[in-house]
Amino acid sequence: MLRFSVSARTGASAIAAAIFALLLTVSSSLWSQSSTAGLTAYTTAVQLSDPTKRLSAMERFFLAEPASSLVQDALECATWDAIRLGDTARSARWATELLLRSPTSPLAQAALATSTPPKSAEGIEALRMALASLDRIHKPEGFSEAEFSEMRRQVWLLLDGSIGLAYVDRQQYEDARPYLKLAVSVAPNDPRVTYSYALALLSGKNPDTKNGYWQLARAVNLNAGSPAGAQIAQYARSKYLEDGGSDADWKQFVAVTSMGTRNQKRAMAAYAGPPTSAITAKTSPESVPALPSKQQPSIAGTPRFKLPPRTDPVSLGILLQTSLLKGKNHSAIVGTLRDLVGHLRPDDEAFLMAYSDQLDFQQDLTRQDMLLDDALEHLKAGSGAALFEGISFAVGHLDRIGKNRNRVLLVISDGRNTKQSENAPPLSSQIRDVRIDCVGLDALGQNQSLLQRLARYSGGRAVFVSVPEEFRSATLQLAQGIGIDFSP
Repeated sequence: MLRFSVSARTGASAIAAAIFALLLTVSSSLWSQSSTAGLTAYTTAVQLSDPTKRLSAMERFFLAEPASSLVQDALECATWDAIRLGDTARSARWATELLLRSPTSPLAQAALATSTPPKSAEGIEALRMALASLDRIHKPEGFSEAEFSEMRRQVWLLLDGSIGLAYVDRQQYEDARPYLKLAVSVAPNDPRVTYSYALALLSGKNPDTKNGYWQLARAVNLNAGSPAGAQIAQYARSKYLEDGGSDADWKQFVAVTSMGTRNQKRAMAAYAGPPTSAITAKTSPESVPALPSKQQPSIAGTPRFKLPPRTDPVSLGILLQTSLLKGKNHSAIVGTLRDLVGHLRPDDEAFLMAYSDQLDFQQDLTRQDMLLDDALEHLKAGSGAALFEGISFAVGHLDRIGKNRNRVLLVISDGRNTKQSENAPPLSSQIRDVRIDCVGLDALGQNQSLLQRLARYSGGRAVFVSVPEEFRSATLQLAQGIGIDFSP
């Protein structure tokens, strides 16, 4: 009996052990299949190029695989795609889930700040800490370096802008200014940020009316047609008049800052008078003396030639007014141009010419960016502005020796011309098959109009900025138009 009992127990234990082992094997098999399926689902989803489709795929993955080690990556991807799509409800939903797994995620905090801006000092401080830790932001599995870089840039912009907007809401205008200044330099056409930056400049201690009213006029154009557009336009005009400006000058201001916005046609039509520089110094950017009519070049009509595609290899001339190389302008201009020439394509070539009251040929046409970089490094500020003479020479030089059919002259100027040659032929007769793009820095009134007409006649574009921090984004817009991209 005893022997039988022991044998029975031994047999039962063996059977139980065998059954447990079988169940464990089946469970492991099922777990392995689930993990493989989840990995396949994530890998397939992250490779989708359409953010709408990828967002939906990541949402399905999260619901199907809540315990997967890739859940955080999926939530980051879903939050990022919702931000890109402008879907604040879904970005907030997935950012909330992300914070449960990664409480310090800058991406999640940026998404939530966009949908629900912080009201308290503690909320602002949390965003400041997130901004300070941006260098430790996690890269989701499967993201390319290019997409991760763009995600970092957008998160930085959202955090920076949200901090500035929150300070404005709390009427802490001096604290808001540095954050909104950076945000506007990166996203100059963001309606909300531009309007808040204008309010910050015009309010609080030590207001900056020069740039404040410039940004306020831009905000009127950028918000035109939106639900708040009419209210912003009414407030801006009233504030300008209260500070001593005239209605005619305000119309001019709005018209000048409308270039490149969807409100340009309406703003220009509303301004029914000739350009004037009689803008009150107290309430506007510093006025630039209007050019005498006899110095205005004859530029009218449309180009009489067909230009090659902008994406073709380019022979690029850079014509720079050296009187702009003062203070913060120097590092902004030189740094941007060094990045530009550093991203020339293999078949591109460029030259650098500086002008003051005379022309200085810094570097002739070359494909070697090191030579151009060295020439830029040795630029120094000058005085005077022989603009017409510089354009005439640069256009002729490109026309004569440019190796590529696509020839572009990038003019960096405030639009002044302080030197006029006697009996000089009109510029329109000298602009042949060279496109002229202009970056106008502090160009106002007739000086801005001059650069606009030069660009328009040649088939090019003109972009205008009022502070050095905006120079890079303006130049980048023009460079991308000819196929040269030096964005981070």
